[in-house]
Amino acid sequence: MFLRCLVVMLTVLMFTGLADAGLDTDATHNHVIGIYHFESTEQRENGTTYTPDSGIYKVKGNLSEDASLTDSGKYGKALLLKSQDNFCAPTFRIPIFPSDEYSMVAWVKLQKQLNEGYLNLMMQGFILTDNDAIVISAIGMSVVPDGNVLFGHHNFFINGETISVSSTEQDIANNRWHHIAVARYANTISLYIDGSSVASHQTTKFPEFLGNYMCLGIFGAASGVNFTGNVLVDDVAAFETGFSSYEIKGLYNDGLTDFLDAMPVNPQDKVSTTWGEIKRRRF
Repeated sequence: MFLRCLVVMLTVLMFTGLADAGLDTDATHNHVIGIYHFESTEQRENGTTYTPDSGIYKVKGNLSEDASLTDSGKYGKALLLKSQDNFCAPTFRIPIFPSDEYSMVAWVKLQKQLNEGYLNLMMQGFILTDNDAIVISAIGMSVVPDGNVLFGHHNFFINGETISVSSTEQDIANNRWHHIAVARYANTISLYIDGSSVASHQTTKFPEFLGNYMCLGIFGAASGVNFTGNVLVDDVAAFETGFSSYEIKGLYNDGLTDFLDAMPVNPQDKVSTTWGEIKRRRF
């Protein structure tokens, strides 16, 4: 399933402009890859609609098909997906997180999905040619039809290596808001639902994340498979750092905006710091 659901993004990438890309991998570590609160949309001269990136790199996120914003968000407005709608934020650069640490977080609200309907949030490394977009590697979370959450990290061309972590006996496809997150921290990939760890995988070897470009995308399972009912997504963010379980709990309890404004370094609150001062961790 994880491999099949990547196919839908290829067409999106072929028609998505990269001129507004802003990711700077020469900057210091722990930077934000992208933050999307989905509070407003704007239009380019060619008519395509995008939502601004609230992060420091301003990578504009494109709303494709009939994707739109709704007032029924977790915090203000949210991304509304129906049928084959999708969202894609492309950049020129590949971040350095796969050789180190990374985190991805989001609020989601959806009902039970039929006909293999999956909601996918992914970071994809790809090569863009004149005629095609070839996905090389991917890191992502999927809400599967039974309401569990699946994480996958896959490389397609080096050795086909995949790491997969899935929750069990969970059900977030109940038309209520749920916070989902994945973090690679201290050589462990952990999957979180509503601030609590539900699955983990520890290893010292991870698939490489390769390609000449990157896209942060939100989309369905595969071409021809429609969403069942409305799918809402809010406060999506990707980071080039691994969050601890304490930090994930803070994101869930306080919300993304307050978390980034001032996040304590440790549970004792001995040191309070802004996001830009959080030290890089090495293990």
